[in-house]
Amino acid sequence: MAAPVIRPELSQALCELRGSMAVLRLAMHSLPPDRARQARSPEHGRAADDLRALDRAYTELTGVILKEANGPAYRGPLYEWRRGAFGVRKSTLSALERVRRGAVGFHPLTAHVGRHYFASIWPAGAAWPAGIDRPFIPEGEVS
Repeated sequence: MAAPVIRPELSQALCELRGSMAVLRLAMHSLPPDRARQARSPEHGRAADDLRALDRAYTELTGVILKEANGPAYRGPLYEWRRGAFGVRKSTLSALERVRRGAVGFHPLTAHVGRHYFASIWPAGAAWPAGIDRPFIPEGEVS
C-alpha cells in the first residue's frame, strides 16, 4: 500500500506543530516541584541551571527531547575522565531526567561533562545559549 501524499503546506504545518509539541512536553517535564528545595551550594545550583538551559535550547532547535532511547552518541575527547563515551552520554541523559523531575543541583563535574556532551551534538551553525561557556571540541579529537 502506498504512503498517503500530504500537501506541502500541510507538511510544513505538521513539522511546526511537532516542534511546538516537543517544547510543550519539555515544559511539562520541567515544572518545579511542589515544595521549595535548595541546592547544596550556589555552584550546584548553577550546574543544574546550565543543563536545564542547554536542554531547553537543544529541544527548541531540534524539536527532540533527549532521552536514553534517542540521545546521540558522544563524539568528543575523553581527557582524563573516568568514563568512556557511553558513560558521558549516560550520565548527561540521566542528569537531564533528574533536572526535569525537579532536581535543584548537580555536582559541577556533572555539568562540565554535560556541556561537553551538548557541544558534541549541537547542530552546526546554531547559536549556543548565552551565559554558558561552550567547551572547545577539536574536530580531530573524536573518541
